[in-house]
Amino acid sequence: MGSRKQPEPTVGWIFQVNPKKYLIEDYFRAAETQYGKPENRIYWTIQKSHKGIPTKPAIGQPIFIWLAKGNRKSEPSLIAYGTIAELPTARENVQYKNKLGDEFWTSGNSKIYALECGIQLEETRFNAGIPLSRIKREPALANLRIAKAAEGGTTGMLSEPLNASQLQVLSTLWGVENLPLHAADLPEPPDRVSTTTSRIIRDTQLAIEGKRLYDYKCQISDCGKTIELPGGRKYAEAHHIRPLGGDHAGLDIRENIICLCPNHHAELDLGARQLSRETLRLVDGHGIGEEFIRYHNEHIYGKIK
Repeated sequence: MGSRKQPEPTVGWIFQVNPKKYLIEDYFRAAETQYGKPENRIYWTIQKSHKGIPTKPAIGQPIFIWLAKGNRKSEPSLIAYGTIAELPTARENVQYKNKLGDEFWTSGNSKIYALECGIQLEETRFNAGIPLSRIKREPALANLRIAKAAEGGTTGMLSEPLNASQLQVLSTLWGVENLPLHAADLPEPPDRVSTTTSRIIRDTQLAIEGKRLYDYKCQISDCGKTIELPGGRKYAEAHHIRPLGGDHAGLDIRENIICLCPNHHAELDLGARQLSRETLRLVDGHGIGEEFIRYHNEHIYGKIK
């Protein structure tokens, strides 16, 4: 007998919402303007299990939100992009209980839902998302269960895992570069010491422009490295010196963004390296805010346990 083919690792997610059961646009608006910091933090209500699909997203994994047709006239579409900020947990254990969005359920908030997954929204496109007709033209996405259930399921919110090929296609359609591939369903690693660090690589439009400005080469002055990919592409990572969201509340502006190789990105995220203007390569038209460098050195460098 031949060996059974193993499923590909999960590196991202699509979360679906049925507009007949949940007022998602109102929830997004409240997350941005009414709930307080961190802005754009939302929670996705998910089942403990759905037809064997694991409910173990990894911190930093990309997610796309799919708006089913429901009672709308417009075509079902992807309407938002974000990253996993909190692992699925019981409602009473979430970090920001005031952001659960219970007031936006219209029906179907069944007791079968048991977990809340924290999401940091990066971009919403209610009027300019990726429609179902475009999704169906991509062979890698043809078997997505959520696309087949375009009208919306009976449960209101569903989740579907993405493999690397599917995530790459969706990121290209959305226009997000270099999404991190954090596998959620690889074999369990050995026991490890818990830390207080969660590394999330976010590529905003300004971050993408910043990497292009430096030709995807690390700005650390004694480095300058890039990663050469097949087809002539290059890889680097954008780093917000004062991190976005959370307690740091950093800004997504050019003066707070630098282009780094993965090694130096990890060093800065983990507080293992100080920063100064003298240690960075800068090109004309790109200045770094001293307040962001100072914040890194005072609040991140040497502080990660």
